[in-house]
Amino acid sequence: MSGFDKLQTEVIGAGLCTDCGMCAAVCPRGIVVMDYDIEEPRLTGVCHPRCQVCYMSCAGKDIPVPELERMVFGRERNPSQELLGICREFRKGQSTEDKVRVAGATGGLISGLLIYALERGIIDAAIVVGMMEDRPWRAMPRLATNKEQVMAAGQSKLQMVPADAALGEALRQGFKKLAVVGLPCHIHSLRKMQLARNATKLAGCVKFVIGLLCGGNWTHKATEHVIDEVCGVSLEEVAKVEYRGGEYPGNFRVTTKDGRQVSVTSPVRRNHCWGFRHDRCGGCFDYSNDLADISVGDYHHAEMVRGVPGWSAFIIRTSTGLELVEAAQAAGYVATETIEEEYLLTGAYEWKIHGSSYHLEERRRHGLPCPDFHLPLTPGPLRRRLPYDHPHFKA
Repeated sequence: MSGFDKLQTEVIGAGLCTDCGMCAAVCPRGIVVMDYDIEEPRLTGVCHPRCQVCYMSCAGKDIPVPELERMVFGRERNPSQELLGICREFRKGQSTEDKVRVAGATGGLISGLLIYALERGIIDAAIVVGMMEDRPWRAMPRLATNKEQVMAAGQSKLQMVPADAALGEALRQGFKKLAVVGLPCHIHSLRKMQLARNATKLAGCVKFVIGLLCGGNWTHKATEHVIDEVCGVSLEEVAKVEYRGGEYPGNFRVTTKDGRQVSVTSPVRRNHCWGFRHDRCGGCFDYSNDLADISVGDYHHAEMVRGVPGWSAFIIRTSTGLELVEAAQAAGYVATETIEEEYLLTGAYEWKIHGSSYHLEERRRHGLPCPDFHLPLTPGPLRRRLPYDHPHFKA
């Protein structure tokens, strides 16, 4: 049985595909492609029966986290103490350049780090996410090779996108030093590909990995629903979609081809999207992107004031991540400060650690397909509680 046959039976057909795109990236024949309409991979040719490359790199069903941690960090986590995985430092950061900071989702930290790495020759391309030209409400992976392209890919893209697929395209275009920005599912497959050592050329091209904190993701149908039924704009009218448009922290905003803008607040957008949450996300309890070099999310604090550009909260996990941050800061691209771990234990942490653990327990109890992280479903204390007069609760 070919690797793709196994994927079809054990992962895609079982509802465990994350739409990460890694199978398309590593296919030696280039016959696995991502279908943007059904958000799954499909085969466009004949797969060699002995080829297992895509199956061995897939993290839809099997994510051997302890083994991956040993590969990335040289040790496994202590589940009772390391609530956010293996961490070196907790910081907040921002780009020192105003236009880069404003173009980003919060502090523009990721953009600042990527721009530094590109301009100093550490990487020659970064895997980021932008929007399609013909369907500007749909997200797609892109290769950023300069500052302008990095800034154009700023802000959140709250829908499923096969970002890992761009790794294969980068290799075909001759890029040899890559950075990857992705959700936990993207990083799981990337690390598993590196562990399997069945795509050594591709694995060797990845110089560092920036992970996004994640509370779950939605199918593109959620965005289409909000545009059409909540904003009252037909898809044919759409020129631009922003998930965090306007002054910080931003709203969901649609710009039409005739220049009209329609916005709804982020809470309203979320309320209309929850029903479109991808089922596989309910089976993932990696909130803090535990296998990245650097993990980045919002900084939820009383300092968050509408209209004032925010900060990014982030976790430095590896020596590679630490060296990148320190060098970018010394060169004046970013500014960072130490923060407490508690500022990363926010709402999405609760959804992932509590909710997804329960979801997996129920699925296992009923004999339904589940991903296996090789970890206890409730890894240690559920949360370190803060006193209610703590600034965290004043945001």
